[in-house]
Formats: sequence, structure tokens, C-alpha cells
Amino acid sequence: DKLSSAEGLVIDGHLECAMAHHQKHLMIGEHAHVKGNISAGTVVVFGQLTGDIFSEGKVTLVSGSHVQGDIYCARLDIEEGAQFTGLIASGESAARVQLEYS
Repeated sequence: DKLSSAEGLVIDGHLECAMAHHQKHLMIGEHAHVKGNISAGTVVVFGQLTGDIFSEGKVTLVSGSHVQGDIYCARLDIEEGAQFTGLIASGESAARVQLEYS
């Protein structure tokens, strides 16, 4: 199952799927529990995510967020108090992975 949107998207509930959300902003809200890989222009995580993040822009893990999965992005900001388990790839290596994932 895939969820795709041409506009910015905010998720603040329970969701389980692979997500294609190219070139736009995706926010995982404070009360969200998301399971699946996501792809977006920019990503901000306040809630919980189990899955990989693919972003051509910036990924922000806000204090209190929980992410379990790998992150492929151009820029990454992990605030103090955010919990992250996984691998990080940025720059050219992240771009190669994004092309393979698309």
C-alpha cells in the first residue's frame, strides 16, 4: 500500500504503509505512530516512526520523537531528547540510494 500526495501532508494518527510523497513537506505529528518507509522533500518528526526516511532536503527529529530506521537526506537535524536508531547517509551516497528507491 502506498499513500501519495501532491501537497504538504501532516500525519497525526496511526498509519501503516509505504509512503511516496515527493518534493513536498511531510510532518509526522506528536501523536502519530507511523510504520513504513517515507519519501518527501522535507521531513519533520514529532511522533514515532518505524521505517526509513528518504529526503532530498532536510530531515528534523524533534525532541521527544522516536525513529527506528535509516535516514537518507541532504541535511539532518536531531534535537536533544530525540531518540534515533539506525544508519545515516547524506550527500552523494544518499542521492544514489534515493534514485534506487524511486
